[in-house]
Amino acid sequence: MSHFGVEFGIKLNRLNEAEKYLTEAAAVINEKDLADYSFMKLFMGNIKFQQAHYEEALTELEQGEKAFRTLQNDRGLTQLLQLKSDVYAAMNNLPAAYGALLEFVALTKKIDDNSFSHQTTELKVKFDTSRIESENQRLIENQNLKEQELALLEKNKSLQHIILLLTGFILTIVSIFAYKQVQRNRQLQVIALTDYLTKLPNRRHIYAQAAQYFQQALKQQSPFSVIIFDADHFKKINDNFGHELGDRALLTIASAGKALTGNKDLIGRIGGEEFLILLPNTDAERADELAHQLQAHISRLGAEDLPAELKLTVSAGVATLAPQTNTENTYQDKDFASLLKRADDALYEAKNAGRNCVKAARNEAVSES
Repeated sequence: MSHFGVEFGIKLNRLNEAEKYLTEAAAVINEKDLADYSFMKLFMGNIKFQQAHYEEALTELEQGEKAFRTLQNDRGLTQLLQLKSDVYAAMNNLPAAYGALLEFVALTKKIDDNSFSHQTTELKVKFDTSRIESENQRLIENQNLKEQELALLEKNKSLQHIILLLTGFILTIVSIFAYKQVQRNRQLQVIALTDYLTKLPNRRHIYAQAAQYFQQALKQQSPFSVIIFDADHFKKINDNFGHELGDRALLTIASAGKALTGNKDLIGRIGGEEFLILLPNTDAERADELAHQLQAHISRLGAEDLPAELKLTVSAGVATLAPQTNTENTYQDKDFASLLKRADDALYEAKNAGRNCVKAARNEAVSES
């Protein structure tokens, strides 16, 4: 079977017969016989393509392409490039298919241009009728090239649409991920600044707020008071009634503190059974009054919230930021830690006084030199 016979057999879909012939031919045709070798690889690549063995088809075509290029057989190379474009298209590798097709068009145009130059020389000695027919044929070929170029442009447009869709999809996914990440970070921030049991601001959070209120009071020369209070004999509550009931007692105290301030952001849990209330723009007299209200309210809580045999009381210490005696714009407390220590000392004074009471820190007089 000749080259023509193999090609004819492929067109008649007699693939097995053609493949058998080519396999036998491969035993005697090697890379040195470039003319036969190049077409043998082209035909074998066509067979593999029609059998849907695309990777094997590409391997055969690459070997044939090398031989055609060595021979500078442009016409054979155009057949191979067109088939190569079809293989890539079947594999959904549109960029590679587009590249092969562009090379096919360019090479075809080169052949046509060379052919046209040769025809021009021959037309000089031919009849006008032959010249017109040749020109018409050239126009038809050029039209075909334009149609192929338009088809390539349509393919390119489809690729651009696909890329735009993929880009939009990726941006949507990234946006959703970023939004969820921001939400997760906010949740983690809230968790990091919130007491797990009472859901009040924790020690770090309430101390940061207190430092801001302290600086604000200094700047505005306004009073700022704090109340530290904790549950009396809380260890005994845990020992006698269990930790679960101890947690309920802490929740009851936290609820009473929130009711007193009207704003959960002004009360925080700073220790096991210890709480801190911030009172901006509140003088010592009003702060002492609020502390007594809190202490009295908690001591009156009955069995509706806790067992009747559980007597829940708190002790509280109050301290107020105010100018020192006989001075202007001079404060006893230089920072919030100093104010907090005075409130804490007042709390221990309440503990030593028998608990279930409120003690206010004293403002020391300044000694003038």
